[in-house]
Amino acid sequence: MKTDKKKQKTPKRVILVRIMAAFLGLLMILGVFAMALPLTSYASEPQYQFTSDLIRVGLMYGTGVTVGFEITTEHGFEFGMLQDGENYIPLYQVTDTIVSVTCDANLSKKAMTYSIGNASNAVIGGWHAQVTTDAANLQTALSQIKTAAKPMGLDAFPAYINGSYVVRVGDFTTEAEAQQTAAAMTQYFGANFTVVSGTNTAVSVVNPNTDAILYEFDDSNSSFGVKAVQGENEAYIVTPAKNKYKGVFEFTRYIYNNTNGVAVTNVMPLEEYVACVISCEVSPNWPIETLKAFAVTVRSFTLAKLGRHNTSYGFDLCNSTHCQAYLGVARVNDAVRTAIEETRSLVVSYKDNVAEAYYSSSVGGVTVSAKETWGSTGDYSYLQAVNTPWEKYKEHYKGYWTVEMTPKELADQLRSAGYSQIRGNIQSVKINKLAENSSYVYSISFTDTNGNTVTIERTEKIKIALSLNSANFVVGKAGDTLQMTEYVFADALDDEGNLIDTEENKAATEEITVTQEEKTSPNPNVITADGVISVDSDNYFAVNSLGMTYLDNSRPIATVTSQGDSSVTLISEFDLEFGTDSGTINIPEIPENAVLGKTTTVTTTVKAEGTAGSFIFIGRGWGHGVGFSQWGAHDMAELGFKWRDIVNAYFPGTQITDYRTILVKN
Repeated sequence: MKTDKKKQKTPKRVILVRIMAAFLGLLMILGVFAMALPLTSYASEPQYQFTSDLIRVGLMYGTGVTVGFEITTEHGFEFGMLQDGENYIPLYQVTDTIVSVTCDANLSKKAMTYSIGNASNAVIGGWHAQVTTDAANLQTALSQIKTAAKPMGLDAFPAYINGSYVVRVGDFTTEAEAQQTAAAMTQYFGANFTVVSGTNTAVSVVNPNTDAILYEFDDSNSSFGVKAVQGENEAYIVTPAKNKYKGVFEFTRYIYNNTNGVAVTNVMPLEEYVACVISCEVSPNWPIETLKAFAVTVRSFTLAKLGRHNTSYGFDLCNSTHCQAYLGVARVNDAVRTAIEETRSLVVSYKDNVAEAYYSSSVGGVTVSAKETWGSTGDYSYLQAVNTPWEKYKEHYKGYWTVEMTPKELADQLRSAGYSQIRGNIQSVKINKLAENSSYVYSISFTDTNGNTVTIERTEKIKIALSLNSANFVVGKAGDTLQMTEYVFADALDDEGNLIDTEENKAATEEITVTQEEKTSPNPNVITADGVISVDSDNYFAVNSLGMTYLDNSRPIATVTSQGDSSVTLISEFDLEFGTDSGTINIPEIPENAVLGKTTTVTTTVKAEGTAGSFIFIGRGWGHGVGFSQWGAHDMAELGFKWRDIVNAYFPGTQITDYRTILVKN
């Protein structure tokens, strides 16, 4: 393709003036160079305005940018500009279904990948002849210039440059080529054609199949935006990785040191973003209560971390696990949409602020505090260690794991993590301290055969230094018997404090008083330890010693107390079916007081199996272990807990709040 294009350009330069003279007669027949037809609606008022829920997610940024970024869609693209990062104003449409947004420069090409080149190897040139017009006359100007340029083998295309509409002719590799064309155009059209080249902020839109420039943009007061033109069915922007995205793709030049390319940011409403994150971070087919709980968690984390990358790259959050996994809309299903709608705008809040609702895949029976993980300062009392005995971590991916390292491998691992004090092979490993109320390792020391010792503190630093799934582990030499702390429900122990065999005892029991009242009035009442409860349906209910009432529905119940009327959302709901005045309830799998804090610990033993002389790390959980456990939330929902129970279990001392009320207060 490169060779063919150069063959076209060489004679084009030689016979340019001759061709211009030849088509002069044609232009006279066409009439004067009038620019009268108005541009279509794409240059009118903004199609929509982003509101305060605008989220900007970096897809390509920093050293990861490329000279050209290819996208496809079904019905063509709409080009526009983003003003102040909020207002999208459409400018132009093309029917091409594949484009590459590139640097405006001399571009070489290998396969479908563009690189900044020079005049000798460029398939697209960075020099153009240009004439200024306006929105109303752009279409007419473009049409007539295209007609005039075609006999020369040149093309014309529109551009938006620093607030002005222009038509550009050709993609020349040198200024001299562009100057020759500009002079001829000026002479025969009577309009002032100038010579321009790409700046450090300019982008081009090209068709990668033909290398034809479709549009160019360079504006110091706004950025370039691209949307998918919609058809009968919803259309998306699709990347080479086949990920589908909604919203606007924002393209900006990024130049730093030896990096020169086009950065890509996806701009979309908050709730759309949350739906996508849910479908990427967990299975969209998980229990609906898990999806609801996770929706609130993701929404909270998003709003608490807005602007995390703004200083460095100009967007809010990245698309990696550093922030939240984000791969577009492909996995979003009806269940995820339901979870979004039924929790819309709700977040975890703490002291009138959106809580930093961290989460990880699994925690291995207990979480760990933010302070002991990252050294976080401030009031993060809602990110303290929480026992999570409901999590079936041994059944989940990377939830229970063993890593074996020889003394040399362990030494190499530590040196690669920057601990150059280690010179010889590791001779001993000592866990100095666990995190408070947790089995995560807070301090650990390694001593090599030369007597050099390095001590690492904070759980995340330890996890990263050892390249382990989590810092929730025990360690010893192969053949050792190691002690491990297990987190269980208090009801899971027998009278002697031993763990009940869960295979034989799958349900905990509790003696409670069961009451049934005939519905003789529109609002039958029941007296509990907390006051008078008004029941609005023919449901059975149970009152235990804690005064907690369980119904077979999930609606809040109205309670009349000495302080007045209030609305109470049940901590847990289980289907109860009785016909007697008293009896014993068998609650499946998990005791009713699980989220009320009645948990305890037991010590078990495990044998470190592996090659003699090697260090064996036996661990639980996958991730940093702070806050919400994705698999733990899954297991709670499987046991019958509702989404509010799940959120409250992982973020004690918090409230569920509409984030818009927090914005008003602050």
